[in-house]
Amino acid sequence: MNGEHDTGTAAAGNGPDGGARFDVPSRRVAADVVDDEVVIVDLETGSYYTTEGAGCDAWRLLAAGVSVAETTAALRGRYVDDGEIEEYVAALVAAFTGKGLLVPADGPADETVDLGPVRGLLAPVSDPAPFAAVDVVAFDDMQSLLLLDPVHEVDDRGWPHAAPGV
Repeated sequence: MNGEHDTGTAAAGNGPDGGARFDVPSRRVAADVVDDEVVIVDLETGSYYTTEGAGCDAWRLLAAGVSVAETTAALRGRYVDDGEIEEYVAALVAAFTGKGLLVPADGPADETVDLGPVRGLLAPVSDPAPFAAVDVVAFDDMQSLLLLDPVHEVDDRGWPHAAPGV
């Protein structure tokens, strides 16, 4: 799986409900954005994933609790859409949820989401960039090192909250 590419398998019309929202299971998943790339680490398996460009923008929005429909609309405001963005977002959701990196949100679909960290991604830009469907790339070359890390010894809130007695 070292460098395996995956954008999921959802086809247009078979993807998630447009109002669907997701959470990052923080006890299991840690993610960080550097420049225009996100690195997502599955702390249970030691695998990590990267995507950039539109994939990074989509991750940031979805991970913040923005709905699938709002994420799709936001990407359409930032990139020139030749009819690919909706299917791309559905494929990303399938890839992220299939690997357990995102889980369905517990709250109601109309729950207010703190958009502070991603507010800028929701606003359309005056000169949209060309859209490129960027794969989610999976790596397992550091599994043994990541699984040794004490980040696994956390309470229900996830990292960096240590479990009692640790």
